[in-house]
Amino acid sequence: TTTVVDDRHGLLVQSDVVNDNNSLGQFPEQMDQADATLEQPCRAACAHEGFANAKELAQIDAKESRRSFPRPSKHKAERQGLVTEPFSHDAEADVCFCPEGHLLSFRYLQEGEGKRGYYGGSTFCRNCRHYGVCTRNATTGRQIIRYENDAVRERLVTHDQEPGAQVIYARCNEKMELPLGHLKRNLGVDSFVLRGVAGVRTDLSLLS
Repeated sequence: TTTVVDDRHGLLVQSDVVNDNNSLGQFPEQMDQADATLEQPCRAACAHEGFANAKELAQIDAKESRRSFPRPSKHKAERQGLVTEPFSHDAEADVCFCPEGHLLSFRYLQEGEGKRGYYGGSTFCRNCRHYGVCTRNATTGRQIIRYENDAVRERLVTHDQEPGAQVIYARCNEKMELPLGHLKRNLGVDSFVLRGVAGVRTDLSLLS
């Protein structure tokens, strides 16, 4: 289920049920439906990182209304404790540079996902003072993955690190939990009565 909550009044203005196994593709669609319900665009909108991917961020960035978004979940390398910042990208030459100034060359493209891979090379990386921290790959050296919409993502990430955006995100966490808590705790809703997408959507609509 996905829900959109009004900040001022704490009211549910949009709810929906989908068959998707995650929320990555839902943010633009749900906000468009909420805009239609309110008959005006939201001045600011926020969602947790489960709604963020490059394709959806590009759609959000194209909107004229201000859309605040939290930083997406940590990259795999960051979760593993590897060095991830600051790696720069030269769009004209289509190469990346590591913090030590070494060039990471473009090596492959996965067109379906818009994924571009860059390798640092084994010789330089093995002799680098950050070897073992930045990368442990003795064959290709450090690898960087970029996506077609990374420029949009990086711009929104910069915006979301601003204090004003963090205030919006904090309010999002607070406001989203109130109606859901009311449904579950006060009304005792722990399951849906009907089955199937249409039935569950009817249940959720009545509850909302």
